[in-house]
Amino acid sequence: FAYQGTLALQNQGKMLSIGDGANDVAMIQTADVGIGIMGKEGRQAVNSSDYAISQFRFLVPLLLIHGNLSYYRLSRLIKYSFYKNITFAFVMFYYQFYNGYSGQALVDSITAAVFNVVFTSLPILLFAVLDRPVGSLSAFIRYPQLYDKRNNKSLTTLSFWKSGVFLGIVHGAVCFFIPYYCVTTLGRRSITDVYS
Repeated sequence: FAYQGTLALQNQGKMLSIGDGANDVAMIQTADVGIGIMGKEGRQAVNSSDYAISQFRFLVPLLLIHGNLSYYRLSRLIKYSFYKNITFAFVMFYYQFYNGYSGQALVDSITAAVFNVVFTSLPILLFAVLDRPVGSLSAFIRYPQLYDKRNNKSLTTLSFWKSGVFLGIVHGAVCFFIPYYCVTTLGRRSITDVYS
């Protein structure tokens, strides 16, 4: 990178602006992502930016490492949220065929709320801390082509979404039909009520 005061990149309708002084504040605030560098002209650019760095050499790790990890984790978070909600909805959908289409809920509201809190927060928290697309994060700097988002794991590909939706439907069926057919409805110790 050659630093000449300000730099603006446009890629697929998103604007990144980088500036180091008060004259760059409008550009930084207008862009989708603004990066301010602490320079000789003061901290006006840093105070109005989305990300602040102290030296221009920190720009490469910010873009190639943290930008890539942010995209990777955000795309998986969105896919997981769709998957989790589709799975939960299809458990309720399958249950409607067995309760006479009465609208009876399979789980009470407290259980549904706990499901959403636990299965929304804990897996994503662990995922954000432990998962990364490559073993060594310095590989992003050595191989910048890893930043290319046109691969099959991209948030914008159809296979990415089909796998999340399909897995949600299948896992919803597994989560409903296996417990449903394991419950006995005959004999002295039959279980026929909803909460059992």
